[in-house]
Amino acid sequence: MEQGFIQESSRARLITSKNVILLVMGCFAIVGAFIFAILKSGIISLSLTDIFNAIFHHDPDSDMDKFIREIRLPIAINSLLYGAALATAGVLLQRVTRMTTACPSTLGLIPASIVAMVFASPLIDVFSQGNEWMYVLVYIGGAGCGLLLAYFFSLVLPIKPPGLRRLTGGLVAVGVTSLVLFFSSTLWELDVPLNMFQKGFNTNSVLIPIGLIGIFLSLGLSGRMNGSQQKSPVWLIGSCLVLAIVLTGTSAMTLGNWAMIGLVSSALARWLAGGDYRIVMPVAAIIGGVVVSVMNTLSTLIAPPFETPLYFVTALIGTPVLVILIWKEAIRYANRAKDDKLAPDARQPLEDQR
Repeated sequence: MEQGFIQESSRARLITSKNVILLVMGCFAIVGAFIFAILKSGIISLSLTDIFNAIFHHDPDSDMDKFIREIRLPIAINSLLYGAALATAGVLLQRVTRMTTACPSTLGLIPASIVAMVFASPLIDVFSQGNEWMYVLVYIGGAGCGLLLAYFFSLVLPIKPPGLRRLTGGLVAVGVTSLVLFFSSTLWELDVPLNMFQKGFNTNSVLIPIGLIGIFLSLGLSGRMNGSQQKSPVWLIGSCLVLAIVLTGTSAMTLGNWAMIGLVSSALARWLAGGDYRIVMPVAAIIGGVVVSVMNTLSTLIAPPFETPLYFVTALIGTPVLVILIWKEAIRYANRAKDDKLAPDARQPLEDQR
């Protein structure tokens, strides 16, 4: 899980034929996923002409235009946007923690943000009349608390390998927050919000600019993220953490509990693009957006008019990826321990010659 960072002084080329092909294919995938989401997200069939007229020739009295602009378009935009946001948050957390297994799901940020919303939602509805900014702050604050909880457990757990200790601390935090969610929904009968679409989310939401700004700022930092972890300035680490928390909180508010998107997207991006954050970040964002958009659309097509939850599928995909990464970390730590043990024996002949 310790990552091999590219030195900032390296002259590794960013614009290569491989990188250009990846980004061009990613752009086509985004357009395809966006159109697929608008056309097929539900039982009502639409055509490209309907979409074009609703966007560019809007008729306020047309029910079809209202349906597209108020339902289909928000779903398509936010599935892409916040799938990309979750993937971006995963890459940011991996840079800070030096773990390729880090993501908002494995460190407990997503379940903690939902727990915060469960307990704060009744108060927000009463005292602020459902103000959207209050929901945003609660989700972001919950994600921050989840990260602090994971950090606390990583400090107290008696595990020697740092990477495994941080990962285990995050998984323990996930377990604790999941238990709280379970008891709040079963024993205490509190309402567990699945996503913000249940509250009439639309394209005028403040979440869209927040998500876009967070992603673009993260892309701007990607060049600074290359380099030795020991030489990372405090402002860079702090910026990565703040951006990861904001992107995770707003994503959980919009999409709900989509598990391991950040892990799957970043692992695939590293496999395709290598270790340069300047290309890993945008490729991971594209993969995350496309995966969430396509799966969110498929969830409405399996058993219409009901929505089949498919967010658990990403957990099924991410679990073997997580196991493989843990296995690699265990092998790396065992090899390091073996080298440290053999080092004194290697130095003994030199001392005898002296």
